[in-house]
Amino acid sequence: MSHAIRFIASKGNKATSAGSVSLACHVKPGASAKREGINSVTDDGVELCVSAQAKEGEANKAVQKLIAEVRTVHLPPT
Repeated sequence: MSHAIRFIASKGNKATSAGSVSLACHVKPGASAKREGINSVTDDGVELCVSAQAKEGEANKAVQKLIAEVRTVHLPPT
């Protein structure tokens, strides 16, 4: 089973770098503005819709902007 969100611990100085987060994303470019955003989070991935087209890096930039705007992630209790 793969995981949509994984924390990767730092091998170096923990005071300067806590690690990184890996997101498995399924991106749907060219979506309507109403559908833009995070649609679902499952064990397999995060489904994102962006209105930008998949050309010349436009959709990738839109995904980066969308993820940067997310301030709080609510996780279900384990």
